[in-house]
Amino acid sequence: MENWMDIGKAPEEMLRPQSYPLAVKLVKDESEFPERTRRPEQKIAVCQALTMSRRYGWTLGITENDSGCPGASLAYGWTRIADENTIAQFFLAAGYASDEDGAKTIVENIDRLESGKYSGVVISPLTRTKIVPDVVLVYGNPAQIMRLIQGSMYKEGQKVKSELAGMAASCTGGIIRAFNQTSIRWLFPETAIVFLQSHTTMRCCLQFLRQKPTM
Repeated sequence: MENWMDIGKAPEEMLRPQSYPLAVKLVKDESEFPERTRRPEQKIAVCQALTMSRRYGWTLGITENDSGCPGASLAYGWTRIADENTIAQFFLAAGYASDEDGAKTIVENIDRLESGKYSGVVISPLTRTKIVPDVVLVYGNPAQIMRLIQGSMYKEGQKVKSELAGMAASCTGGIIRAFNQTSIRWLFPETAIVFLQSHTTMRCCLQFLRQKPTM
C-alpha cells in the first residue's frame, strides 16, 4: 500500500493540483470496504462521492443502496431494468436530450460494467489510500493534465484518446471506461458537479490493472 501512496505523491509534488488524486477500486462485496470507510447518510451520486473524497480526503464506499443516480446505478450493473426506456426518460426529463430518440441513444452508449458483478466502489485519496486501486483519477487544469498526457506519450508513444459527453464523465467515462479499456483518458467534469469545482478543471483517468502508472 505504501508504494501506491508514494506514487500518489508524484502528481501532488510535480503538478500541485488543488485536490487529491484519487484511488478507485471496484468491489464484489461491501465486506471488502476498508476499515473506517465512510458511508453516505443519504443517497448520493458517485460523482458527488468523488468530489468529497478529493476535497476532504475521505475514503468513501458506495453501493447500490447508496446510489441516488439512476444512470450510475445502470452503468455499474446495480439496477436491473427490463425496459431501459425508464432510464431514457430520466435523461430526457433531466434535460440531457432533446427528444426520446436522443435519450435512448445516450442509454445505449453508456459505458457499463457487467450486471451484478460489482456491488460497490471504494474511493480514497491516493497519498493516504486504504485500497489497491483499479483506476486512478487526477484532477487538474489544462496545463497540469497536459503534463500527464506528455508523460504517457514519453513512455508509450501513443496518443491519449478522449470521448466527451459533458455528462457522466466521472462515474462512467472516468472509472468504467478506463477500467474496461485499460487505458489513460482525459475528460471534462460533468454538469452535476461542475458547480463544485473550477470551470478550468479537467480530469485524467489512469487504469493500472496491467501495469504501474507513468509518473
